[in-house]
Amino acid sequence: MENNNQNKLNANVDIKTLPSLTCDECKCESFINAYIIKRVSPLLTETGKPGFLPIPTFACSHCGHVNVVLDPTKTNNIINTNGG
Repeated sequence: MENNNQNKLNANVDIKTLPSLTCDECKCESFINAYIIKRVSPLLTETGKPGFLPIPTFACSHCGHVNVVLDPTKTNNIINTNGG
């Protein structure tokens, strides 16, 4: 049986004590929602036509930079486009 206690966050964490992520370029601490758009080959789409794959991420609100740790295209992850 799975231990559900491992999946729960401690609600008593003081967020003021947590370190903030900063932009690697300008050191700004605020980020906005952004998308990295990947082109998809017609050979990989159901329609046989070229497509686009939007990948959500966060960009610096000051300079627009996307930190490597926030860029899923810089990892070796395989993205499931079937929604499952």
